[in-house]
Amino acid sequence: MQIKQILFLISLILSSSCSRSYNEQNKIVFNRNIGGYDHIFIMNYDTGKEVQITTGNYSSNYCSWSPDGKRIVFRSNRAGGPFEIYTMKADGTDVLRLTNNAAGDDTPTWTPDGKRILFSSNISGNYDIYMIDDDGNNPVQLTTDTYDEFDPSMSPDGKKIAFSRTNGTDYDIIVMNIDGTSSVNITNNAGFDDAFPSWSSDGSKILYQVINGLYYDIAVINSDGSGKTLLTNSPSEDDTDAVWSPDNDEIIFARGTALSYNIYKMNADGSNVKQLTTVISNRYPCFQYRPK
Repeated sequence: MQIKQILFLISLILSSSCSRSYNEQNKIVFNRNIGGYDHIFIMNYDTGKEVQITTGNYSSNYCSWSPDGKRIVFRSNRAGGPFEIYTMKADGTDVLRLTNNAAGDDTPTWTPDGKRILFSSNISGNYDIYMIDDDGNNPVQLTTDTYDEFDPSMSPDGKKIAFSRTNGTDYDIIVMNIDGTSSVNITNNAGFDDAFPSWSSDGSKILYQVINGLYYDIAVINSDGSGKTLLTNSPSEDDTDAVWSPDNDEIIFARGTALSYNIYKMNADGSNVKQLTTVISNRYPCFQYRPK
């Protein structure tokens, strides 16, 4: 297995996220590893104040805010089996289990209307993209090919889904219709790994992480596959898990190596990088949407 493939698998394995809420509008939800378990924290973006909202001898990670900021979707192995998809209120209460199968469920995220959840699952033998109602009903399989697919993200207009796909050699960013048709490889970056797509709020651009030498960096590309721009170029650390701020002016991401990650922010053009957390093992940041 090539070094970049090993690095990508490590990036997928080392994950987690989320816990209690604040009254302020600007919040970041992220994962932190504590004693070998991933837990979810919420941080006030302006003050830096943090609150942990999950605890226990199990992991909860890959968290994502609902569009109204009231609930968080995440994956957890709290039931003792493989990772399943759950939602909870932003204060960590009212936990609802959405999936219950013998497969591993991964990388959940909300649809823009807040009514459904996108996620990846290997229930069919390889990882495919699925969609399910926010109460756990009406699961629909969207991809049916033989590739492994992760990290689904729906466009703001609800018409397209971006995700990462591996052909066994590398990963690319794919964009398809919400019914699974008309998939297009927009990075088509043979020999490199592109993953974790995140749409801008106007749907014109997609953030993602790309292997650049031995480490991951953050890049942005137009949603039609044109205009790729590298935003970071870290010589000795990974830059991963990037998401836009609601106004697209800033980008939040994780920087580090192995479990020693912290959360950073930068301007949308990659300038003015600032560190937001100072405790190791912070991954997968996500802005809360401002209430409408």
